[in-house]
Amino acid sequence: MQNSRSERQQESREKPRGCTGFPRVLRPGLAAALLLLCLPLIAAGATIQASLDRTTIALGERAMLSVRVEGGNSDRPPQVPAVEGLQIVSTGPPTFLRYDINGQSGTMLTYNFVVTPTQVGEFTIPAITIASEGQQLATQPLKLSVRKPGASATQASGQELAFIRLYAPTNEVYVGQVIVAEVQLYLHNVVRDIGNFQVTAFSADGFNKGKTVEGRQSRARVGNSIYTVVPLYFPLTAIKAGDSSLGPLRVSFAAEIINPARRDPFDLLGFNTPVEQRQIALEAEGTHVRILPVPSENAPPGFAGAVGVYSVSMSVSPTNVAVGDPIRVRLQVSGRGALDSLTLPEQPSWKDFKVYPPISRIETADPLGIQGTKFFELDVVPEKLEIESLPEFSFAWFDPEQKAFQTYKHPAVPLTVRPAGTAPLLAGDPGEKRETAPPPRDILPIKQRVGALAQARPPLIQQPWFVAAQSVPVLLWIGSVLWRRRSEWLANNPRLRRKRQAAHAVRRGLRDLRTFAAANQSEQFFAALFRLLQEQLGAALDLPASSITEAVIDEQLRPRNVPEPVLAGLAELFQACNLARYAPAHTSQELAAYVPRVESLLNELRALTA
Repeated sequence: MQNSRSERQQESREKPRGCTGFPRVLRPGLAAALLLLCLPLIAAGATIQASLDRTTIALGERAMLSVRVEGGNSDRPPQVPAVEGLQIVSTGPPTFLRYDINGQSGTMLTYNFVVTPTQVGEFTIPAITIASEGQQLATQPLKLSVRKPGASATQASGQELAFIRLYAPTNEVYVGQVIVAEVQLYLHNVVRDIGNFQVTAFSADGFNKGKTVEGRQSRARVGNSIYTVVPLYFPLTAIKAGDSSLGPLRVSFAAEIINPARRDPFDLLGFNTPVEQRQIALEAEGTHVRILPVPSENAPPGFAGAVGVYSVSMSVSPTNVAVGDPIRVRLQVSGRGALDSLTLPEQPSWKDFKVYPPISRIETADPLGIQGTKFFELDVVPEKLEIESLPEFSFAWFDPEQKAFQTYKHPAVPLTVRPAGTAPLLAGDPGEKRETAPPPRDILPIKQRVGALAQARPPLIQQPWFVAAQSVPVLLWIGSVLWRRRSEWLANNPRLRRKRQAAHAVRRGLRDLRTFAAANQSEQFFAALFRLLQEQLGAALDLPASSITEAVIDEQLRPRNVPEPVLAGLAELFQACNLARYAPAHTSQELAAYVPRVESLLNELRALTA
C-alpha cells in the first residue's frame, strides 16, 4: 500500500504534455474541464459507472479501474469481485466532486483501483456493486485483454524516450471477418511534444486496412518512469486465406524533449523550459495471424458471403396492391462486421415478382465504422393476379464467434393482388353506403390515366419580366464599378474632395444660420458664420481652415485681384464676428439680414476661385 501511495504521489507531480502531431496528449486540466462539461443532467436516483483506462495491456503493466457514483452517497467502498489472474487493489479514499452546470447541481464520488495481471488471457471483471442511500447499484461487466510482452516491451526498462507495441485481438480469423488491431505509443515524461507522426512501414498481408482512430490516452508506469500511452486503433478485414502476419510496424516523429542541462542560469524562476528537437524512429515486432476460409459445407442457401455478428429485422408494405403496383421491402441488418460489403442474397422463390435493385445506407455506431446498422429498401412488383403471398425471405451469415452459420427467415407475407386499375374492397356491411378515404401509401402506384390536360405556360426564357430581371445583376455590377472608380478618383484628387466637403459644410452652415437667427442666438450665429468663412476661404486658398483670419484678405486675396466689393464684404463680416464677441446683443431681424449677404458673398467668392 505504501508503494502504491508513493507511485501515485510521483504521478501527480509529473507535468502533463501536449502533442501537436498525429496523437495529442491532453492536459489533465483540460481533461477535467471536458469531464465537467460532459457530466449528464441529474436524473432521478443515483447511478454508477465503471471504466478502464485501457482495455488491452501487456503482462507486467497495470490498468486503472475507476468506479463513479453520481447523485448518491455511500459510507462503504464498492465491492469488487475477485478475478483469477488479476490483482485489484484500491488506491485509497474516493475523490468527491460537487458541480453546478446551467442550474443543474449534483455530486460525484470516484473510486480508483489498480489492476495488475498475473497471467496472459482474456478477463472479465464482473458487475461491481455498492449500497447508496438504500439502493443497491451495479455496474456493467468490463473486459480486459492481457497480451504477452513483445520484443519492444521486453527491452523497455523505463529509460527509453518512447516505444511502441502492436497487438492483435486474436490469432485466427475468417475470410471476411473484421478485427481491430491496436498500436500503443509510449511517451516518456520528458517528451513534452511530438509532431509529424508518420507510419513509415506496416505489413498486413491478406488484410484490408481501414482508417486509423486515436483512442483515449492514459498513463502507465514502466520501470521507475511514467509514460503517456496513446492508443491507435485500425480495423482490418481479412480477404485471403492462409498464414499471415501483422507487422512489423515502423513509425517516426519529431519530439520536443525537456533537457535540464540547457536551462538558462538567469532563469531562476523556471519560466522557460529548455527543450531540444530530436527525430525518433520506433519499430514494433509483428504477430502471426492465421486466416481461415469460411466453411463451405453446410452453408445455407441464403448465404452471400456475410461474416460478422448480426441481428436482422424486416417489414413489408403495402399488402393490398394491384398488378403492377410496387411493394416496399425494408430490411435492417444490425451488429458488428464489414457493413459496407453486405449485400442481399437472391430469392429464388420470388420468381413471380419483378425485383428492383435495392438501395442502402449505413448508420455507424463507432468511430471505426464496423458497428452499426445497414438499411436496405427494395421494391418488388407482382406480375400475376394469382399471387397470394410474398414468399419466405432468408438471409444467412457466418458468425466467427460461434464458428457457425446463422440464418434469418421471414415467413411468407399474405398479399391481396387485384387487377390493374381496381380499388381495394372495404370491410364492413356491403349495404351500408359510406365514404371512406383510401389508406395512405408510402409508394405511389403507376398512374393509369393522364387526367385533364391544361395549356402549358411559356417557359421563363420567353417571358419579358424574366428577361428583364436578368439585367438587374449586370446593372448592379456596373453601378458598383462606377462607384468604385468615383471613389478612387476622389481619393487621388484631394483638392477637389476638399472643395466638395467645403460646399457641403457651407450648405449645412447656412441652414444653421437661419435657425440661430430665428431663435435670436447671437453668439452661436456669429460663431457659425466665422466657421463658414474659414471653410470657404480655406478650400479656395488650399489652406487649413483653422488658419483663416481677417489677415488673409490683404495677404492672399488682394494679390489675386479679387474685386474690392468682395474684399470689403469679407472685411465687414470678419469685423462683425469680432464685435459679436464683446457686444453680442442683436435682434432676430438683424441676424436674419446677415444671411442673404453671407450667401451672396460666398457664391461670388466660390465663382472667383473656381
